[in-house]
Amino acid sequence: INAPATNMTTVHEILVRSKSIKDSLQLKSISLVFDQALYMKATKIRWKYPETFSECALFIHSVPFSQS
Repeated sequence: INAPATNMTTVHEILVRSKSIKDSLQLKSISLVFDQALYMKATKIRWKYPETFSECALFIHSVPFSQS
């Protein structure tokens, strides 16, 4: 996708394409991992269209802190 990742339309397109991949592979669900900012946007979209993206499981990628 040749667009800024921070745009809601870009995040929506990621969800649409992921759902398409899930359907083409005949999977029951698909897991998507985002950083915190994109996760929040994807969650807003999922809440707005619950029937469309109910098979998309959203997760936050957490970076472990290194303690020296």
